[in-house]
Amino acid sequence: MLFVKLAKAIGATNRVVGIVLAPGLFVIMLIGTFEVVARYVFDSPTLWAWQVNVMIFSATMLLGGGHALLENVHVKLDILYNHFRPSTRRILDVATSPIVFLFLGMMLWQGWKMAALSIQRDEHSVGLFSPPLYYNRVAFVVAAALVFLQFVATIILTIKHPPAQESHPRETTGEATAGGAQ
Repeated sequence: MLFVKLAKAIGATNRVVGIVLAPGLFVIMLIGTFEVVARYVFDSPTLWAWQVNVMIFSATMLLGGGHALLENVHVKLDILYNHFRPSTRRILDVATSPIVFLFLGMMLWQGWKMAALSIQRDEHSVGLFSPPLYYNRVAFVVAAALVFLQFVATIILTIKHPPAQESHPRETTGEATAGGAQ
């Protein structure tokens, strides 16, 4: 019961992070539009727009990983996966989890080392604008932690809650499956 509550709290955290980050894409569009107008209408390009856009975009995409996992919208081999029964999918999810844990553990470990070194060196981008890079390095570590925690939560819920129905996806009445195929 405690694990299920923890899993739901992790999911709620990733949902909030996803909602908070979503406007970042709108900000990227505004900055890009501002840069284009400044450059081509006023012949006065900015020094900062593209670097800031890259930083916002990378932070938004990285930190949105946990939310994508929560909503089950990560890219996967749906072409094969959706042909299995829910119980078989559940077994595959649990059986492949050590590989994912290893990958995410490596991301956390190496990301932590990179972030710590970046902070220690006060790492900045090269150029006239020269923004600090350690913010994105730290965002990478936080993102890896959020995805790791969401993956743990997903596995806990997969183990604790069996699939709702055992019918084969091809035997459904035409409703969309988790991957969007019919």
